[in-house]
Amino acid sequence: LPEETSLYSHQVAGHEYDGNTKLGVLKHKNGAIIKPVMENGRSEKELLFYENVFCNKDSDSILSELSHYLPKFLGTCQTRIKDKEKKFLCLEDVCETFSKPSILDVKIGKVTYDPEATGTKIEYEKSKYLYSEVLGFRILGMKIYNYDEEKYVHKDKKFGKGITPENMKNALELFFTSNLFINCCILSGFLHKLNELENWFKRQRKFAFYSSSLLFVYEGMFTAWNKWIKTNLHNFCRLECQEKESSAISAECLRNIFIDNNSSNNLNCNTCLLHKSICHKIISDCSLIRVAMIDCAHVFPTSTEDSNYVFGLEKLKQFIQTILNDQIKLLPKN
Repeated sequence: LPEETSLYSHQVAGHEYDGNTKLGVLKHKNGAIIKPVMENGRSEKELLFYENVFCNKDSDSILSELSHYLPKFLGTCQTRIKDKEKKFLCLEDVCETFSKPSILDVKIGKVTYDPEATGTKIEYEKSKYLYSEVLGFRILGMKIYNYDEEKYVHKDKKFGKGITPENMKNALELFFTSNLFINCCILSGFLHKLNELENWFKRQRKFAFYSSSLLFVYEGMFTAWNKWIKTNLHNFCRLECQEKESSAISAECLRNIFIDNNSSNNLNCNTCLLHKSICHKIISDCSLIRVAMIDCAHVFPTSTEDSNYVFGLEKLKQFIQTILNDQIKLLPKN
């Protein structure tokens, strides 16, 4: 390994360090995620992309909005490997603030090859996943923390390749928890973040993203969620229980936090169908979920809408919405 680095424990997809030609994604001792920069290669294009966004975001509102969806750009660093100095792109570790992060890597777009791809590359990309044209996205990998068993469950790219349009919903459902209400909070947060991102994509006319991913992260420790729920949502509990004075929140209280299942009621959010007050708390005051755009080595300038990416976003949103609706139906009615 290069000096002052270690393997990144939260990587769920992409190139991994093999001790020889592949360096992959590494963790620097300063906390940054680092990726090797090859001269005149796609990694150099990724560096230029981050420099463009983060150096010009103060004077460009579109870039400013985009920067919120990306890992923070932390510049570059030099580190020694095999007696040679190597340049690395330094990015924020989006999982850093999570105790037990559950992570899902989803590649967005029905077309994953860029405009400069050769015929061979195009055929190779098409062969990777047979349903890209239909679904507009594919699962590259996931890592789910099982709170009850105190261990991680891993699903790799082989799992992702075997997913069909018919069982994609079931595959995505594997990513979520055994707790209905926590699932609703996570799914609501993800859905709103996807809505915001889609809104940005429909307005921007700067970039076309190819072979780029969305990284979905949520806190897998139920104790962290219970603390957040107690602090932010306890006023919505229907029970007159003593838990409101205690340091924990009971399973009974958790199950009975107020949600009106009648989606026609104007108290419910039109997007996620949760009570608007709960929904607002999730959007504005929940650090237990994160959605980030990663893998930006194939970003090209454009003057039109990035319809390829938007198509994938819309399809993914539909699945998230359906899963959320199913979870809400199982919650206790008011």
